[in-house]
Amino acid sequence: MSDSIKWRFPLNNGGTIQGFNDSGIATFKGAELYDNLAREICQNSLDAKREGEDHVVVKFDLKSLSKEQFEAIYSFDEIIKECKDYWGLEESRFKSFIEEAEELLKKPTIDVLVISDTKTTGLIGAKENGKKTVWTALTKSSGVTNKNDSGSGGSYGIGKNAPFACSALRTVFYNTYAVDGVKAFQGVSRLVTHYDKNGEETQGDGYYQNSKSWQPIFSSDKCDIRDQFPRDDYGTDVIILGFKTEGSWQETIQRAIIKNFFYAVHEGTLVVEIGGKRIDSASLATYINKFAAQEEEDLDLGKDICLVKEFYETITAQDSKIYKTTIIEDDDLVLYLRKDENYSKKIIEMRSIGMMVRIRGRNILSRFAAVVVAKGAVLSKKLKDMEPPKHDEWDPEIIEDEHVKSKAKEIRRKIIHWVNSTIVEECKTEYQDVIDPDGMSQFLPLELNDSKTRGASPTTESPDGETEIKNVAKKSLKLRSVVSNSINTRGTANEGRGRNNGTGGTTHNPGGEKNPEGEDKVHAQKETGKNKVENSPKVMYQRSFPITDNYDIYKTIVVLEEDNDHVYISARAVGDDGKSESVKITEYTISSNKRTNSGKKIGPISMKANIKYEIFMKLEIKERLLINIIVN
Repeated sequence: MSDSIKWRFPLNNGGTIQGFNDSGIATFKGAELYDNLAREICQNSLDAKREGEDHVVVKFDLKSLSKEQFEAIYSFDEIIKECKDYWGLEESRFKSFIEEAEELLKKPTIDVLVISDTKTTGLIGAKENGKKTVWTALTKSSGVTNKNDSGSGGSYGIGKNAPFACSALRTVFYNTYAVDGVKAFQGVSRLVTHYDKNGEETQGDGYYQNSKSWQPIFSSDKCDIRDQFPRDDYGTDVIILGFKTEGSWQETIQRAIIKNFFYAVHEGTLVVEIGGKRIDSASLATYINKFAAQEEEDLDLGKDICLVKEFYETITAQDSKIYKTTIIEDDDLVLYLRKDENYSKKIIEMRSIGMMVRIRGRNILSRFAAVVVAKGAVLSKKLKDMEPPKHDEWDPEIIEDEHVKSKAKEIRRKIIHWVNSTIVEECKTEYQDVIDPDGMSQFLPLELNDSKTRGASPTTESPDGETEIKNVAKKSLKLRSVVSNSINTRGTANEGRGRNNGTGGTTHNPGGEKNPEGEDKVHAQKETGKNKVENSPKVMYQRSFPITDNYDIYKTIVVLEEDNDHVYISARAVGDDGKSESVKITEYTISSNKRTNSGKKIGPISMKANIKYEIFMKLEIKERLLINIIVN
């Protein structure tokens, strides 16, 4: 091997001292370590699919390398010592890292996880020194990405940190044969500032490369560790030195692939091999059924694959329904929908590469599963720009340009509104949402469908398409003290009389669902003593209903039986099964005062007895809900 091929930590030259706490690496640590690795690796490979290929193949293989055989490994003894001498062992996380690294380097062999993809372009631009290329973006930059915008997965350039989080030495080698005809190899180590053997202060990031030319290791260079990973076809190897093999890592990665990429695997655009075991469109159902059965038996495994099973059935069953709409280009958004009494009322959202972005749930309709895919390249690009580094939601607020942010909000609003409306239309249940308890009808507003009510709704459309609440004067009206029929969580009157307890039930006959085929389902707050609701104001009457076409603004009416200066109000969406879930209130208006809100409860509010208070609440969920108001 050439004397010029070795580890090089560039001199700091008065620059920033780099400590151990790397936020990029920390982003991908934790309980979902392998999940994050699988997401980032497969996302990158799908982004790099070579033109003319219909799928990519990603392989995960664990190998052992002799420490003493390769200078790239045994020279780490001195590097770790230099880091330890510079910083000491006072910081607990750095101490743990040093101790783990020292123990690992005492062993004669070191595990490396080799992740290889084929049918991809490889890392183009390894010889274009000083230019922004795919090679430099991955191997020698921070916060930089250089991907094709049309539907590509990453946008922040920090996904490259996921393999480092899986390395006990925070070291990764990259090996590529790119379509530009270049074969290149380089190691990258994300350590800390230290003094090198010449006593000079270094940067924290080091490179195993040609230290004379500061270039990667090319085909003409002699390199023993590079020769362990020969490539004859286009693609890239990501080689994690000192791979952390925790538990049944192979099965964990299998689960992660199925959880995050079941749609891409089903569509045939992704094939994954883990320790020689192949996950493809033919074997996908077998893996899903196997892991879902394990989750049914072991609650500690969670329910991720059980959910995937619902989504997989939704895209494959003959009785599923497929809807398409146009957001930007023709039919660029697709919704797969299936109803089943055992489903979890979940919606999974993803872009064109077929990777899960997020799962959201609704406990308000008949049971269903829904899969939303942004098929269009332009739409996928717009959605990618709304995603945070971990690509787990669509959030327009992360966009800095206000004009672009406004457009992004409108796109997101259109998607959610269309998806929700389609699901509601297909899965809606019959319920009575108009209530008229004895003695209270004189205080109710006009019906929702009344054009006068619509025209007078206290809302306006903002420039970005979001509905805003106007300032609305409080309408206070003295009431006589009356006892009304109780109001249950389904919006219908219970039999018997009693005092409303703020949960939609009563003290004598708690609110619930009248079930003609069996036992009533009762849903009430905890009671103590003589039917007294614990820590809750005495509520004479409450009602909530939507007043906008897209169902994001709800008008709530509350009447208390006693004065209370510290009233808190929250909203719960009630499903057809009688269960409910909290709904976030983003802003509300009361007494002409518009206020923003960061949680699922508003208040404290000072309220007088026998006064009808009207509160206008903007909810995070934009669909027609059966809302149960909780007053406490």
